[in-house]
Amino acid sequence: IKRLNLRPAFRSETEEEDEEEAKLLRRMLRRSKRVMNALLWLFWKRKRRLHAFAFCALFELVVHAIIIGNAFSWAFQYDTVFANWDPRTQPFPLDVDALQAFALATFCIISLETLFKSASEGIVRFCLASLDGFVNILTIAFMSYELALAARQDGFPFEGYFSIMLTPRLATTLLRVPQFSRMVDVLRATARWYFIDATMLLVYALLVFTEVCFWLFGGRLYIENDVLNETAYAANNYWPLNCNSYARCLNVAFALLVNNNWTNIVSAFDAVFRFNYGTVIIIAWWMVSQLLLLNVLTSTVTEAFLMHYELTAAERQRSARHVVNRMLRVLELSWIRTSAQCALGEEHEHERAESSPCITIDSRGYRTATVRIVQLESVRAKLAPNTVDLSFKK
Repeated sequence: IKRLNLRPAFRSETEEEDEEEAKLLRRMLRRSKRVMNALLWLFWKRKRRLHAFAFCALFELVVHAIIIGNAFSWAFQYDTVFANWDPRTQPFPLDVDALQAFALATFCIISLETLFKSASEGIVRFCLASLDGFVNILTIAFMSYELALAARQDGFPFEGYFSIMLTPRLATTLLRVPQFSRMVDVLRATARWYFIDATMLLVYALLVFTEVCFWLFGGRLYIENDVLNETAYAANNYWPLNCNSYARCLNVAFALLVNNNWTNIVSAFDAVFRFNYGTVIIIAWWMVSQLLLLNVLTSTVTEAFLMHYELTAAERQRSARHVVNRMLRVLELSWIRTSAQCALGEEHEHERAESSPCITIDSRGYRTATVRIVQLESVRAKLAPNTVDLSFKK
């Protein structure tokens, strides 16, 4: 049967359900591909819409490249500043005006992308959603720099009872609202894979932050270090949270997820690192971890909801398929009756009246049909040899 590619004429409902599940799985695997696979799939399946996606992606990448290039050329000034810069004695040369211009331009681009993507339709919306990772990275950089500058220059006005968990949670929540509004049709097929990707990214971010802390602050946070004597880190006895080993760095990373008084660790990092960049590193870790945690929680809830929705939809589809099968049987029997009428002729007019289908409604609300075909032998004799045999319907 496999070699001849034969299929049975009549299949059970279980086989049809298995085929539907296989189609759904193939669709999920197809939609969960990344940008390059999506390009290949678009070129193969949707040649007419490829130019729209290519134009949108090219426009987005070019705009981001121009903004990032201008911001870095304004902020760093490689020819004049970095030629005489000593990282051990001088702070990092940041241009605050250029940094704010970069943040404002990035925020404007994110707003335009949100409006443009919410107005797009079909496969273009799905392909543009694959570029949200790059937008999220720019958003993390924008908010990290803004919070770091506020902490270094003016100080936080709510220091003492301000939790840095509030800002990234509020910001990421506001950012995810327009994304969910334009990705509802994609979430149904990619919720499970999105949950796995977000969880793995959170683990990778934890390992990367641990490596950065061990590389920058390893072997510097100890009691005999005179630089730390006047910091809040030493005053509040935060010595166990050091970066002298890889395990200690993991403890610091986990403590920053649940500890509200993060300014103590920031004071030690800024005192050791000499150019006040511990705040930027910690806030960047906060933003990345909270964004990924929010994605994990949201995808978990979404997957649970969609699982229940798919189950209820499958029940409705199964009941609808049952009704359709019964209606198809009615139509098939009606076709048999019509063929029999044409074969009998006028001499069996009274038999045609008796063999008409009787369609009734049973207690479950389904249409049923009972067909009485009399004198089947005479009907078979009068039918042409090439017509269908009616004996299996007896």
